[in-house]
Amino acid sequence: MKRSVLLDLARRELIEEFDLPEDEPLDIREQEYEPGESAWRFVFESGADVYEVLVVAKGSRVAVVNYNHTRE
Repeated sequence: MKRSVLLDLARRELIEEFDLPEDEPLDIREQEYEPGESAWRFVFESGADVYEVLVVAKGSRVAVVNYNHTRE
């Protein structure tokens, strides 16, 4: 699965999970791939808010398995 597709999924799921406006300016701050888990960790920031999303891909199946929100 392409990273860009996973990044888009992470962004959309994050907006839904935290009831953010569709046009929330979420800038990607970090991205990390864990090959053993087939998982991407994306960290977004919007102002003082930091959101972390973990996306797992197994073949053609993809799922967001964890969310985190902090304020800096």
